[in-house]
Amino acid sequence: MRLLITSGGTREPIDDVRYVGNVATGSTGASLAAEAVRRFHTVFLLSGTGSVLPPRWVYDTGLLVPRTFTSTASLLESAEAICATGIDAVIATAAVADFTPERHSGKYSSHEPELVVRMVPAPKVIDRIREWLPEATLVAFKLETAVSGAELAARARRTMARAGANYIVANDLMGAGEDAHPACILGPNDMSLPVARRSELASKLLDLLEQRRTR
Repeated sequence: MRLLITSGGTREPIDDVRYVGNVATGSTGASLAAEAVRRFHTVFLLSGTGSVLPPRWVYDTGLLVPRTFTSTASLLESAEAICATGIDAVIATAAVADFTPERHSGKYSSHEPELVVRMVPAPKVIDRIREWLPEATLVAFKLETAVSGAELAARARRTMARAGANYIVANDLMGAGEDAHPACILGPNDMSLPVARRSELASKLLDLLEQRRTR
């Protein structure tokens, strides 16, 4: 398979030196890329600046095509170019900004008594990817905090339906950045597959993609 994996977080510029970011580390995307390459798939890995990257051996196989993005606009530009080459499945782990600042030209003075930044909605990257790849298998991610398991699953399924995703990974912020980060893979026909660790998530997701590919 030819896979596109988005990983890490976006950095939305406020001015020429400041940005709004998030807590995404890229660990999940790196783990997924390593598992996919281990299974001899070609992986286009789009990683946010400063993200955790796969081990050196993954690069040495020649099956990994790495790219780096900064903002949502940067991610969209790179993703569109990759999708145009033909992609079988997309695993959208990247934490993409929901809002982006109205950028200030130059640099805000540090002597201002306060700084008020207006945020406007950012494009939905996963929606664009679905438009570009209507037949590809699409895996979305839904991260929430301080909600019950039932509410997390309900929100994840709503996101899956809206984005036209085939599967969605629902997880909580607690444990993010660690291997022991439980999650649940949700899919069609009320499929619900809990996983306890990031490494297990990578294995189970690749199993699902390969099974779907061979049908």
